[in-house]
Amino acid sequence: MVPTMRPHRHSAAFSNQYTKIKMGLAVVFCTIIIVYVQMTISTQQGAAAMFLRSSSSSSSSNCPPAATPPNTMTLPNSHTAFDKVFQIAYERTSQQHQQHEVSQSQRQPFVLTTSWNRTSGGLNDSDRRLLGKIYYQANSVMEYGLGESTFIAAAVGVPRYLGMDSDAGWVSQARDASPSHFQFTSGDIGTTREWGFPTQPKLAKSMLLYEVMPLWAQAEAFDVYFIDGRWRPACVLLSFLHASARGGRGGIGDETSIKVGIHDYIGRKQYHRLEEILTLVEKSEQAAFFQRKPTTTDDDIMELYLYYDQLCRENLPAEIEDDVDAMRNLGC
Repeated sequence: MVPTMRPHRHSAAFSNQYTKIKMGLAVVFCTIIIVYVQMTISTQQGAAAMFLRSSSSSSSSNCPPAATPPNTMTLPNSHTAFDKVFQIAYERTSQQHQQHEVSQSQRQPFVLTTSWNRTSGGLNDSDRRLLGKIYYQANSVMEYGLGESTFIAAAVGVPRYLGMDSDAGWVSQARDASPSHFQFTSGDIGTTREWGFPTQPKLAKSMLLYEVMPLWAQAEAFDVYFIDGRWRPACVLLSFLHASARGGRGGIGDETSIKVGIHDYIGRKQYHRLEEILTLVEKSEQAAFFQRKPTTTDDDIMELYLYYDQLCRENLPAEIEDDVDAMRNLGC
């Protein structure tokens, strides 16, 4: 499976566009926050309380005050029947994850042997060992881009897993070879070519269906996010925003804090802007895992996210749209 300085000041036109996009995304995240907190029932109050603290402490929050979680199983009258069905469905899925939660002493650490089925997706042994160690320490993992890393997650018994890919055929193969409680989804980015690259990289629906929707449906943060698909730097940053909105733990040096990894980081200089606001905490020969700097705000993350979004969509030169290597190096 494969998948400096802060960005230069934008032109007036870009600034206006940046502001509009920023406001629109803020509304989306605010709406998600409010709906989630209102849906939270008493058994989830601990997670909800942590989520509210994260939301209220963020310097970038422009959301109206969130509602207090209900103390009974009855949802507020303002909720629709669809919201109630969503709650039921999410609770059922959460219960299945809980059935697979065991103490770490009962889980098997990853041991790379000669008999391990090494695929040709792009991981080397250094990557495999790092992923095996980090996944073994995690109770939940989300991956953009499926492959051998998915099988490593299964080998160490990750209780809660979500994987997504732009290739529906590869999603089917990974699902059929994984534990039944693993969740999979395919992001529709239009027709694809080798390594799941879109033939139309500027297709409007890809941002929503590939980057945002898989995370939107998840009411809790993941311990680990690993990005090995398309739009890698953007997905790294969006993963941190999801963790922030969903009550994820954080802090450099905190062993329980959120980690977000990206494959093929070493040697791709366009990816290295991430270190402006993130701290590289672990790396292998090709992969790097980051944590959020204590001084980094959601606004900082969003600004850099929008930079990569513009780079790979509206500002993408037409002459490289058919050049997979050039697209890969840009992080698109």
